[in-house]
Amino acid sequence: MISLPDDLRALLEEKLAEADQLAADVRTILRTSPAVVAAGRIAVTPSAPTETTDEEIEDFRRRSCVSKKSYSTPERAGSAAQTALALRNEKLRIYPCTICRGYHLTKVPLDVAAGRLPR
Repeated sequence: MISLPDDLRALLEEKLAEADQLAADVRTILRTSPAVVAAGRIAVTPSAPTETTDEEIEDFRRRSCVSKKSYSTPERAGSAAQTALALRNEKLRIYPCTICRGYHLTKVPLDVAAGRLPR
């Protein structure tokens, strides 16, 4: 074991305690974030961690999934996207949902639909 002067040992112990507190804060943010709780995603929150209410979780679920049409397979979602293209000339893309484990459709940005990459 390395012998350290008392003042250096005290500083090292203080910094280790700060690192432990930071790790605990990160765990709290990850545990209480609506995105982590509801969808299994990591969200960075600039404010101090707070407990997420059931109402906030349900609001996130409603906006992210419940209010949208869900398809059980990518093929069914693709069929709906093809119908939207044929009937409304609307280009849609399929994405998997981590909440319902189904698939949803979202609009393709106009510049991408026109074959241009966004800047």
